[in-house]
Amino acid sequence: MIVRLVLAVVVTAALIGASMPGVRTVRADHADATVARQLETLSTRLQAMVERDDPTVGPGAQLRADVRLPRRSFTRSRITALSFLSDGDTTVATWRVSDGGRTRRLLVDFPLRTAGTEFTLRAAGTHRLVFGYRHHNGSRVVTVRRFKSDAAATTGYV
Repeated sequence: MIVRLVLAVVVTAALIGASMPGVRTVRADHADATVARQLETLSTRLQAMVERDDPTVGPGAQLRADVRLPRRSFTRSRITALSFLSDGDTTVATWRVSDGGRTRRLLVDFPLRTAGTEFTLRAAGTHRLVFGYRHHNGSRVVTVRRFKSDAAATTGYV
């Protein structure tokens, strides 16, 4: 009887151990797809903004967007970082999944201007952002900052 019990525990542990890499892969794919869908929508909205509006020197064309970084759960890995940065004359987003690799996606065909070299979100949860379309030193650029309030949404651009 004891032998059967020990054998059942060993086999169960082996099965669970063998399935864990597959579970990690599925969780990473689910988190990656969640962010990719959000950024596809954001890219479409940014492209519409730059096609519809003219860039300004001061406050002008802007787009408010909520970006949700998934928390780790049994069905989904955590996104450890989502960055918006310039890559030459384009704005791209890159993100890293805790159980996976780094993914990169083109957002819009204009460079990004931030206070630093990139704008990075690290905390899980919903982040409210404001994207703008501006003239800066004779060039058209996209700006991004955190949304603070409706009153602040028209001032204080990066």
